[in-house]
Amino acid sequence: MSSPYCLNLPLNAVSFGSVSFALTRELFKRGELPPIFPLFGQSPDDSAQRPDPDFVQKQNACINSADQRWSRDGKTFCLWHVRGSLNSYSKQGNHLLTFHELDQLTPTEINVLKQQSKVYVTSNFSKGVFSQYGIDAEYLPIGFDSHNFQSLEKRPSIDGVIQFLLPGKAESRKGTYQVLRAWAKRYGNNAKYRLNCAIHNPFLPIERLNAMLNEALGGQRYFNIQFLPWAPTNATYNVTLQSSQIVISMSGGEGRDLPCYHATALGAWPVAMRAHAYTDYLNDDNAVLVSPNGKRPAADGVFFASNSPFNSGNFFSFDDDAFITACEEAEKRVLSKGLNTNGLELQKLGYQQAVDILLRDLKG
Repeated sequence: MSSPYCLNLPLNAVSFGSVSFALTRELFKRGELPPIFPLFGQSPDDSAQRPDPDFVQKQNACINSADQRWSRDGKTFCLWHVRGSLNSYSKQGNHLLTFHELDQLTPTEINVLKQQSKVYVTSNFSKGVFSQYGIDAEYLPIGFDSHNFQSLEKRPSIDGVIQFLLPGKAESRKGTYQVLRAWAKRYGNNAKYRLNCAIHNPFLPIERLNAMLNEALGGQRYFNIQFLPWAPTNATYNVTLQSSQIVISMSGGEGRDLPCYHATALGAWPVAMRAHAYTDYLNDDNAVLVSPNGKRPAADGVFFASNSPFNSGNFFSFDDDAFITACEEAEKRVLSKGLNTNGLELQKLGYQQAVDILLRDLKG
């Protein structure tokens, strides 16, 4: 007997993979064992996940039996970018979950999205953007990955030092280089402060990344800015996210920003943009928010290009002084309140609600 739906997912070690594993894990908890087709036929890479032999056994069984159990008359849930999402294991197109980061859709993106049987987005901002172009997308709330992340009994700390964390991919979209410049100007070589940079980008040659970081810091060295090694597992990253009292999340465009969400849910105080996906889970009680001072073109010569058929538009921008003022406010909260107990509330949103919505649509 064929299944009413299948999964077409990127089972890898980056953010899309993390969400794919978390959604699949929640489905397994409910006794669902759908056919799974790893995106592009790639072998699953669960190296970043906490070991879970039972999960892996079920996952492999769902993958190995997929060709025998699947019919194109069923529905397909796919998690991927708009680009590359036209292929489907269903006659009906995909139920597509996509992370969108810009304030516009291109004509090509509009056409691709119209070929899907259903579109989900991970922020209400993206839902609004899609609506402007006639795409009826549904907000799919994803939250805390409790399998991979847990509060530590004792957080890493240095007496008398306020530690900031700058996580995520190093790129212009996330404000990485602007944040580095502004933070170094205000706090650089001040022993009372430290900036822990968990910033990497597997899509950039390491030589180019290092050159861009060096340029952002004006070629200077700061003893209180340290670049952390790549965390190969979520267990290691769990410690990284709790290494600092303040997490910097000044991205100009996000579909969700999992490092920010998890760091906040684990007790850090975020300094974040009052914009896009952040407004779905951050507020004035659990974060120090910086209002954008406008928008800037997304084109960066690396990941976003002008007049491209995909990923063309604008990001939100911010003022350096407003960012530093927010950092100073976050420091006050650390000293007066300690752990961000309001942020811990974000652990209550896991993947249950998202799977409720998916099963409603895929089995209905």
